[in-house]
Amino acid sequence: MERFVLDSNVYIEMKNGPYGFDIVPVFWSWLDGEAETGILSSPRAVYEEITAGDDDLAAWFKARAASPLFVQPDANVQDAYRRIADRIVADYEPHQAREFLSVADPWVIAQAMAEGSIVVTHEKRTGPGAKQPKIPNVCDLFGLRSTKIYDLLRARGFRAGA
Repeated sequence: MERFVLDSNVYIEMKNGPYGFDIVPVFWSWLDGEAETGILSSPRAVYEEITAGDDDLAAWFKARAASPLFVQPDANVQDAYRRIADRIVADYEPHQAREFLSVADPWVIAQAMAEGSIVVTHEKRTGPGAKQPKIPNVCDLFGLRSTKIYDLLRARGFRAGA
């Protein structure tokens, strides 16, 4: 069974866009159900990043503080994070590496690496010589798969109803 790790921008863009709480509430219930079955999750760093805000999404996250949707990093995730950090520091300018390592992105990748999961993000791959590390490119460096939320929804048979 494939498992998926969601990046912060998935929640943000879905909430602000076509799957807002008031437009497609079933999407948000679906996330809860998929988390309960262990199909999808996010690292605790995503929780911390989103709850630093003060909006409907932060409230939704806070109501799920103990949910299996948010995973604390175990020793395997921490080891994967170190491998990612070492590579980012070696491959990118110091200020770009610091910026990337200061957000949830490397934790998303580390969790996927440790679990053998697929990363779900709205970030786009950049071409050779890009100055900033992007999740899909870093996944490629480590042989990990990444996808978009809409591909996940199709793969899991999500239907918003008619």
